[in-house]
Amino acid sequence: MKRIIIIDACSANIIFSAPANTFPAPANATLHGRLLQSAVLLAEAARNVYVMGEAGRDALGSRLVARLQRAGADVSGIDRYSDGASTPSTLIFPSEEPDSAAPEAIPYRCSLTEDWDCCQPRVDSSDIIVFGGYFSLQARVRPRLCEFLAEARNRGALLVYLPGYNLQLEPVVTRVMPYILENLELAHAVITTTDDLRNLFGTADPRACFDSKISFYAPLMVNADPAVGTLTLMQGARTITRPITDTPAHSLPSALQPALFVDALLGNDVSAATCGALPLPTLDAIATATAQPSLPSCIIL
Repeated sequence: MKRIIIIDACSANIIFSAPANTFPAPANATLHGRLLQSAVLLAEAARNVYVMGEAGRDALGSRLVARLQRAGADVSGIDRYSDGASTPSTLIFPSEEPDSAAPEAIPYRCSLTEDWDCCQPRVDSSDIIVFGGYFSLQARVRPRLCEFLAEARNRGALLVYLPGYNLQLEPVVTRVMPYILENLELAHAVITTTDDLRNLFGTADPRACFDSKISFYAPLMVNADPAVGTLTLMQGARTITRPITDTPAHSLPSALQPALFVDALLGNDVSAATCGALPLPTLDAIATATAQPSLPSCIIL
């Protein structure tokens, strides 16, 4: 069975429903980040998902790992660190400014001294490996990560990269840009949002970014612009644009397009060998499935 291997650290979002000017204040918790959220969506849709990453050997880490297990993901690749550091979290407060919809996010991170040391699965050419975010940019993580990704690429797996991350974790992008470029060199496909393009590459134009920054490394890119409601897929000179369909409310909205894109790659038998020269009908099918999921195969049900 084809497998999706998702690589990220376990952390939590603590989401407050109203400005928390006083305490106690009601809040909800969910997995943090598009990668882990995609793992939940894909696993709950009965896809074969294997998670590589890390989590503290504390109560929060155990709850996050248990959530992935309940979804149906294989969590044997998650390193449970025990050097006294706790599992990270991000407090998210709604904006108190009436004209601003952007929430205030306050990350709380641990300082680990030990290198990332997880169980590495055997990789087959039919596998899709999804990686990125801030986890992939940490110096203590990169030796093991890059070794694994290079070996997976040599074995013919399809590598999908999400470069976006919370800029509060590293606001000076130039410090991590060499790592981002190294990740792009390993990737076959890239998933971004328009905010990612602005923050990392200084443009809001996905076609311009693909031509000048991405296409030299990865032949396939998809960009979601939730504010405008459009999705753009690019390969070579081809550009396909679709409106993003409104979807039922659920707890993992930021993971929809990444999860749907990976699922579309899986469903259309896209491989590392073929992703650079997909025929137009296949590109159309991937763009449509990512932006306008059809029933009953839509993974968000």
